[in-house]
Amino acid sequence: VKPAKVTAFKKTKLSKTKVKISWKKQSKVTGYKVYRLNTKTKTYKLYKITKRNYVSVANLKKNAVYTFKVKAYKRSGSVVVNGDYSKAFKVKIK
Repeated sequence: VKPAKVTAFKKTKLSKTKVKISWKKQSKVTGYKVYRLNTKTKTYKLYKITKRNYVSVANLKKNAVYTFKVKAYKRSGSVVVNGDYSKAFKVKIK
């Protein structure tokens, strides 16, 4: 069974250059794959894989906008089933 699409994003400021991004936790998933938009190539690159429903992002630049997508995944033996990408979530650093 394919994991559901990740929803309900929230940003928490941890410092001037660090934020915590969280989302609604899903049951029966192995973890989450977090992707960050590369503004030069206009493609999403894998940023981090986590078992938790949040990730801390550091070394952010002032007055910049960062865009993320997340997808849940489930592992069963050697088989990995990925959910669909979430909607893009933008983080603006002031």
